[in-house]
Amino acid sequence: MNLAILPGNSQVVTMPSPQIAELTPKSLLLLAASHESRIEHMGFCMAAAHERYVATGCFDARGEADGHRMAMERAIAARSPAVVAFMEAERGLS
Repeated sequence: MNLAILPGNSQVVTMPSPQIAELTPKSLLLLAASHESRIEHMGFCMAAAHERYVATGCFDARGEADGHRMAMERAIAARSPAVVAFMEAERGLS
């Protein structure tokens, strides 16, 4: 099983490996771009909720920020090995 975030779904979901293998290179590129966009969006949501927590002291906002952070961490961990290798090479880390 591989983890993926599918377009239109804010949750990290499992996708059987054969199903991933059937995707075309263009589909994989779009899926990776969508995945990175979602990670960025979760980061913005986390920052906004944290700012509300700092401004108001409301623990609901803190819980919301933590929820976005945990979702973002799961999404980061779900990056495919090919995307991780590309990002490392792009930044001169490999």
